[in-house]
Amino acid sequence: MEVSNLRTLSITAEPSKKISFCSVVYDIDNSIIFNLKKIIEIAEEIGFNYEIIIITEKDIDIENPNLRIIKSKFNSYGMAKSIAVAQSSGEYIIILNPELEYSIGVSDIIYKFINQNEKKALISNFTIINRDVIINNGGWRDLMEYEDIDLLVRTVASTGFIAYPSKTFDIFLKRNYKRNKQKYGIMSRLKENRDTIIACNLKLSDAFLFLDGSKLNILMSKFMEKFSGIKPFVFKKDKSNYIIVMETLIESLILEDYKKYKLPESSERMQISSKDYNYLKSKSYLWNKVTQSIEK
Repeated sequence: MEVSNLRTLSITAEPSKKISFCSVVYDIDNSIIFNLKKIIEIAEEIGFNYEIIIITEKDIDIENPNLRIIKSKFNSYGMAKSIAVAQSSGEYIIILNPELEYSIGVSDIIYKFINQNEKKALISNFTIINRDVIINNGGWRDLMEYEDIDLLVRTVASTGFIAYPSKTFDIFLKRNYKRNKQKYGIMSRLKENRDTIIACNLKLSDAFLFLDGSKLNILMSKFMEKFSGIKPFVFKKDKSNYIIVMETLIESLILEDYKKYKLPESSERMQISSKDYNYLKSKSYLWNKVTQSIEK
């Protein structure tokens, strides 16, 4: 295991490894350590030349020659993912969430996807993106929430993506920031809502439906968005970025784009929150047509 200080690292211009597994770890406990070891097993099972890059503020006691710990403070998961990719050298970037436990079968999906030489992204409870796709679409931006939606809508506008059936799609999971109450106050919640508005390109009416918090909180977040250095990516004026990504996802599942990577035992039904479900029903004709396949 190599532990690096971010200031000593240089950006690799050309990929030298086949795959780079990238993860962001906020807090460390036994379940996180267990899940990180499963990621190492998955990487070994695939058989390609690989590296694992972990962005964290904590110490991690795992030994592996291909594991690289980058200790760095980060303001957002978008920033942390950008750091990981900038310091990686893989042709394909694989984002795995160490809060989730992955089965060894994930290695087969990754292997099949990379062998197809796909120049796009695959999303599930993990994400695989060709390095060129990340670079050409500007990568992750410094957003606290829905940074994946922000990147994926730009991917939809260029190459598109493939959705692989999963009960939980990691890109839609809300962060559980484990900060103490003194540090995590009203301003942090306002910034999270502001970044959600930016990433999802929410109009005020959308924000009232989509966001948690009081109307005053949402109004303040929308006001903060106007003065942010990061501006929403606008692909379609009549649809939020969240709707665009979710409709692309369901279209991909309906078309069964994933079948060439499918495992025989894969037959999970998708779960989303009631709030997201109601927002989609009110804003998306396509999602109204497929509600029978969604569990609240």
